[in-house]
Amino acid sequence: MVDSQNYFEEGSFSTCANWSDNFMKIRYVDEQDVTTVAQMKLDHWQTVYRGLIDDYYLDNLTLEREIFGVAGCIDSIENILVTLSAKESSENIETVHEISSTLQRMKHYIIIAEDENNEIIGFCIFGNRWTKPNSSRSFNDYDYQIHELYVSETNRQKGVGSKLTNFVFKEAIELSQEKVLLRSHAQNKNAINFYKKIGGHVIGESEIELGGKTYPQVVIGFQLAFNCDDGKKVVTTN
Repeated sequence: MVDSQNYFEEGSFSTCANWSDNFMKIRYVDEQDVTTVAQMKLDHWQTVYRGLIDDYYLDNLTLEREIFGVAGCIDSIENILVTLSAKESSENIETVHEISSTLQRMKHYIIIAEDENNEIIGFCIFGNRWTKPNSSRSFNDYDYQIHELYVSETNRQKGVGSKLTNFVFKEAIELSQEKVLLRSHAQNKNAINFYKKIGGHVIGESEIELGGKTYPQVVIGFQLAFNCDDGKKVVTTN
């Protein structure tokens, strides 16, 4: 039986826009959120993955590193390239173009969920699928990826994760990306069950190397489509 989950009524979202109801707001991260989101990201890794990933690796993650990563999702590719070009001589302009190509492939975005008190209660990192060069399991028909999803412990089971993924699915459709994948630690059963519940299907296996150790991953895929329901467009996962 094929799962099908309706998510959006036409007009509920638009690309690079915000969404809100009386209890929650979804928006793109901005400069003032960097430290808060970076701290949440660090806490995410050091709590959710405790017991799944080596303690030494988790304990050596730093807030500074996470701040750099979150800030990199905000800064535009154009601004990064201007900085690079200013540093590179004309002789090395090929290097700038090569880095530009890499940045385009790796470009990630972050959205956050805020409660009615404007407190950040979750985030999602998504964007172009990133595959290691010469990877034999690259899932080439999937161009869009959810890289990380986190909801604070006190706000789970409240629909926050669904709202965040819904937003990503809508953005993907707006960009004509009808297939989205994500990778989850193979032993993170709660996450895997959630992704299945919202329409994901296990499409393969993968591995990730962290701190010199390799960990198994489950690859989950979402097939997106626009369907009409009572004259309104909705996004479905199949």
